[in-house]
Amino acid sequence: MHPVYAISSAYLTLLQAYSADITPGARKKVLKAVIAFVDNYLIPKKVEIAPGVVSWAYGMDWTVNWGIRLSPPWYSAYANANAAALCAILYHVTKDGRYKRLAREAAAYLSLPLGAGGSEYDISGFKYPAEYVYSSLLPNVRVLDGEVISVLALYNAARFLGDSEMLRIAYRQMASLAMAMEYYREKNVNLYFAYYIEEMPEHYKWQVWSALQILALVAKEQRFADAAQALLPNVPAQWCEANGC
Repeated sequence: MHPVYAISSAYLTLLQAYSADITPGARKKVLKAVIAFVDNYLIPKKVEIAPGVVSWAYGMDWTVNWGIRLSPPWYSAYANANAAALCAILYHVTKDGRYKRLAREAAAYLSLPLGAGGSEYDISGFKYPAEYVYSSLLPNVRVLDGEVISVLALYNAARFLGDSEMLRIAYRQMASLAMAMEYYREKNVNLYFAYYIEEMPEHYKWQVWSALQILALVAKEQRFADAAQALLPNVPAQWCEANGC
């Protein structure tokens, strides 16, 4: 099981199920499937990182592009943020308190410091959610899509739960990301994929562009809007045609 792929798929499918053009019958089937996923994977497979803090272990070796080899078990803010948002929506729909508790336990990992086993790292007082969590003398190499989408999912979880403390953490990390956006800018105004200076893969561009647009609206922050505008000319035409730009 690849936690972020599995959790993100369930999260996005559940969001899509509540679109206006989805029939009640189809929505009911999706809800049943997502509940089965949470009950049979998220709940039994959660790992307690600290009291009131859980995450989901990656069970394979992974060598990241800047040379660090991760060995199981390893963890990610990306998976946790999407798990928090998924469970927050489930609680909103079902009113089952188990999903509310799990959403809060998953979200707590994003504000637990890296040194305490969590995913939040600090650079000059700014706080970020690490997509790849590991101990290092230097700050984790930042990967733009993972951090942007983690913060957005955490915001969504906070809004669905009506949790003001969770919302504060989301805005704290959102503000930190906004201040870092200029470091992702290439000379041609495109955006780098990560701090180790890698070109952004084609299939990531629409996703990052759309997330930055949403963050610009949520945070009322021009830096996100400027970054999205810079990326737009590089978004493949077929993605704009399929999803809108």
